[in-house]
Amino acid sequence: MGFRPVVLGGVILALTGCGEAFQTTGFGLMSLLVSAGDATDEGTRTLALLDGEAFARGPAGYCVDQGASRSDDGFAVMVGCALLSGRAASMPTTDGFITLQVGAGGTASVTGSEETLRAFLETDAGKAVLGGNGAASDVTLRNVDMTPGLVTAHFDDASLGSELGLEPRLWQGFLDLNGRMATVTVRSFARNPLGARDGTALLNATISEIRAANASIAAPDG
Repeated sequence: MGFRPVVLGGVILALTGCGEAFQTTGFGLMSLLVSAGDATDEGTRTLALLDGEAFARGPAGYCVDQGASRSDDGFAVMVGCALLSGRAASMPTTDGFITLQVGAGGTASVTGSEETLRAFLETDAGKAVLGGNGAASDVTLRNVDMTPGLVTAHFDDASLGSELGLEPRLWQGFLDLNGRMATVTVRSFARNPLGARDGTALLNATISEIRAANASIAAPDG
């Protein structure tokens, strides 16, 4: 799981290599955060990453895939709880495949540079960063947006295969999390493709949950 450093006007942004975020074979035991009412018969909703430096949590109906996540690398996979446990009563209203990648300490750089990052992602160099194999020609950018502390991109990546039953359309958000840059990615399953509005809503809902899960952790000074 690597990060691609990109220099933008003197600001170094550690952007996640998107394609690497979908290598979801088993990775062994996880370091789990289990709070009261969090570990249920339906699965575990919250995962501690990087020895508790950050936490992953999806929207209602989503659980952490412990076999596909790598807590020591700051990487988490979240899918509908019913896909992970036969005890789960139902799937989430919007069914997608979600990943979170949290970067190294000191990489936080989105807040205050939203416009710079938004403009960069619209260039060929930015598309190359978004693409799984680093080729701008594989990326069809549909939309780039920003709000304070967050830049989001909606795009297709022709380099991504369908071996996992996922579509090559992605919704991705870049934000700062506890002094680290984080990337949240949503993909839809080929069996039930997400429309543009649903994908955007799922990305935003996931980011809200992740921010809430990390609200009690203060970012390091400096």
